[in-house]
Amino acid sequence: QGGRGGNHMRDGEGLLRYPNHNRFEGSWQRDMKNGPGIHLYLDRGQCYEGVWVDNIPKCGEMKDISRDTAPRPTEYPIPDLTLVDPDGVLAEARISYLEEE
Repeated sequence: QGGRGGNHMRDGEGLLRYPNHNRFEGSWQRDMKNGPGIHLYLDRGQCYEGVWVDNIPKCGEMKDISRDTAPRPTEYPIPDLTLVDPDGVLAEARISYLEEE
């Protein structure tokens, strides 16, 4: 479980819950999302799972997860992924970003 050091910055693994009930669970460095994590956008009925670098999502997959019951769903559903090897593409990209750290 991650925590806040003497400088009150998030570091390690942890869970952040936002006032609108959305949440991020994953890796933190220097008080920023860094590394693998999952961001649940419960208000929109979507989930992003991927890799972050300095709070910016760099590679991952956004998908609908209960969009029909979300309080503020997106106007259009996310289309199906049609790559021949989507898992391979994402795995290669994740490795690339994680090696840069």
